Amino acid sequence: MNKINKGIINHVVDLLRTLSDVNHFQQSICQSKAVFSKIFWGHAPPKPF
Repeated sequence: MNKINKGIINHVVDLLRTLSDVNHFQQSICQSKAVFSKIFWGHAPPKPF
């Protein structure tokens, strides 16, 4: 459980660091939306993971 909790805390800290730079955060959201729309709506071939 401690490893899981540490992972969650680290994730939250990373998220807060990203949120502290609002412009960077907004760019990330826009890029994510563009990537997901390309994958789900077929505007571009999905890349294999």
